[in-house]
Amino acid sequence: MKKKTIAFCMRDMQMGGAEAVLKRILDALVKDNNFKIVLFTYTNISEPVYADWIKQNKNIKHIVLYPLFGTNLPHFFLFRLFVHAIRDVYRFIKYTAFNRNRFKDIDAVVDFYDCDFLKELKKVNLPKIAWWHSSMTKFKCGNYINKLDYYDKFVVLTDEAKSELDKLLNNKIVNIYNPIDIKDIQNKAKDISKIDLPNKYFCSVARMSQDKDIITILNAFNKFWLDN
Repeated sequence: MKKKTIAFCMRDMQMGGAEAVLKRILDALVKDNNFKIVLFTYTNISEPVYADWIKQNKNIKHIVLYPLFGTNLPHFFLFRLFVHAIRDVYRFIKYTAFNRNRFKDIDAVVDFYDCDFLKELKKVNLPKIAWWHSSMTKFKCGNYINKLDYYDKFVVLTDEAKSELDKLLNNKIVNIYNPIDIKDIQNKAKDISKIDLPNKYFCSVARMSQDKDIITILNAFNKFWLDN
């Protein structure tokens, strides 16, 4: 039986939740003899954790669409604008000359983070899956509903999101929970329990953006503090 070749598309591999989830999924798929895996990124992988990971995984074919001008732009405002403009021109030229043969022999493609590769995938005649990792607020405000016509399936992370979108796109929405290594979490919890802390505390790690709903976390912490 011929192996199915599945392509996953991720703009870059920085330290974030979606990147960690993608790594877990690909680690599981490479162990399955029924699949070949291709990873498309916009830029070269510079984050050491993921750079080492992709080098070690010879079973994952990595293709970079726009190798010049990555994610980490200069901090100085004017220089940043200048480099950003050059990067946009460079990517436009590369996109205009986009080679469909890069997707040759691929059976299906997964646009793994919020339709980021829609522009490129419009040129590819393959079964397409979009994977939504952000909130429904971002989905509605960004008018993503108009982009879903280009995808055969749309993956969400929660039952609530599926129920909400099923009303608009029946039979296209699929709910897949993020994979969690329970044993790894339990082992790490045991390690933390050995640390002598003066008090119990909560820890939240997230970027400061509306999509992360930090206000709800702060309200929850405040309620816990007042109730105890």
